[in-house]
Amino acid sequence: MKKKRNRVPWIVFCLFTGYMCLYLCTSPTNLPAGDEAIMIGVADRIAHHGFSHFTPQEVFARAVVNNRIFSLYGFTDQSFSKYGLGQSLLDIPITRAFRRARFAVDDHSRIFNTLVVYSPADLIAAAVNVLFFLTCLRLGYRIGSSFLLTMILGITTMIWPYTQTMFADPTLGFLWLLAFYAALSYKSTRKKIWLVVAGTAIGFSFLTKVVALYTLPLFLLYLFYQIRHEPLVHTKKEFYKSVLSQSFCFIAPIIVCGVILLWYNYIRFEKLFAFGYLYGTDANDSRDEHFGFNTPFLVGLYGLLFSTGKGFFFYNPSTILSLFGIKTFYQQYKAEALLILGIICGSILIYSSWWAWHGDFCWGPRFLTGLSPFFILLCGKWMEDVFSCWKKCEYRHWLKRGFLFILLTVSVGVQIAGLSIKSNDYILTAANVGFFKESLFNANWPIRDGLLHLHFVPEFSPLVGHLWMMRSLYHKNDNNFMKVYKSPPWKGLNPLWIPDKQVRGLSYNIWWLQAFANSSPVSIKVILPAIIFLLLTVTFFGFGFYIAFK
Repeated sequence: MKKKRNRVPWIVFCLFTGYMCLYLCTSPTNLPAGDEAIMIGVADRIAHHGFSHFTPQEVFARAVVNNRIFSLYGFTDQSFSKYGLGQSLLDIPITRAFRRARFAVDDHSRIFNTLVVYSPADLIAAAVNVLFFLTCLRLGYRIGSSFLLTMILGITTMIWPYTQTMFADPTLGFLWLLAFYAALSYKSTRKKIWLVVAGTAIGFSFLTKVVALYTLPLFLLYLFYQIRHEPLVHTKKEFYKSVLSQSFCFIAPIIVCGVILLWYNYIRFEKLFAFGYLYGTDANDSRDEHFGFNTPFLVGLYGLLFSTGKGFFFYNPSTILSLFGIKTFYQQYKAEALLILGIICGSILIYSSWWAWHGDFCWGPRFLTGLSPFFILLCGKWMEDVFSCWKKCEYRHWLKRGFLFILLTVSVGVQIAGLSIKSNDYILTAANVGFFKESLFNANWPIRDGLLHLHFVPEFSPLVGHLWMMRSLYHKNDNNFMKVYKSPPWKGLNPLWIPDKQVRGLSYNIWWLQAFANSSPVSIKVILPAIIFLLLTVTFFGFGFYIAFK
């Protein structure tokens, strides 16, 4: 046991450093835009002006940098963001780098500052993997199995492509996993500090996205169940005292976060319970108020899990393994299994009815990004059995290994496709074909889902669309380019539905790969650090593997 404890810090270091190097190596070429830029704009506003009120004219004047508008989002009567505060608070350290990258006059400065901008996303993703490894150990998994499961999580799920974004959804995944780990730690140690950690994580989660409130009763039930079985309680008086004391440790930070959220609502909208979506505020997307939760439940459910354009299992094939492992996991960890299933099902149930269940513009079902660790946890015991019989030569074991190898290989390929091309580049290209052209940009929003074909028609799925754009880029400088580019995956539906002659956004979304493809003077200086990052990734993962299995 002592040897195991001595190994864990080294493995944690290797996993964190290896994943940081990997994710930095695959950072994008372009700065965040859309919702991501809005949240960074709010962070910039907080960093420069705090939480004070300004008139719209003052906000405009202060948002202009070098004669360019940086952001108009803040806490004024007419200029504010509907999004939660949590992600903006985490973005404050990178606002200066965002400005520098946006107005950079040379490639070196732009690339360096862009890497800095995405560093919080890389840190969160690396932290998720480390936390997942520690969670596996808390559940009693062997150290080698925990390491392999963490490798599966980090490179075969959407966690990897979403290091190229600044959305709040990966942050939610980290906070929920932290709360889960803290709850497990409290169960094992009975230390109240873990209740404080769990409460803080849950509180900050709904400060980040108010929808995360649904997890509060789930964790309350789990923790009260653990308190009920307090081994040191002998009398009713001791029991009630223990319940009150430990409940306070968990609930106090949640109350603090709740008060901050209400205060933030009042600053923005002058209403305590106006969260920016369905309360008639000026921050609303017109569709929020008009459509709301009017997606038929089965449509959203199918779209989130099984559609060719947004199906969770298509974008995270490795999570299919959870279907094999859920029975075994439930038999050994009933309370934990129910908590995990509650988190998964709650998120799916809520978003299935939301008009924007797809979360576009993005890679896969964005709103379910944070669920990946929990799906992999469910298959943990089944995977451990597969790893334990690795040396056996029975036919059924070879079938399991073959299936596992194919599934994980496909999963890695899906993530690489998502990394290589910016989601918006493909979506905007595919949205402007045939009779779909311009429908996305209709100001009146005549339909709820302006990207129906991308979501439900297999030929328009980003999964095949990104492969087509990667093939086009491969032939960009030879005679086969136009032949490949004029043969998109949907061409078989209608030969007239081909992209415009003007190539829209046809570029790699990995910083060093794009510099190399452009053969720019800066490419040599860019390739060297990329190679160093890659070598460090292999070194740390290899060293971690050696320690885990020695």
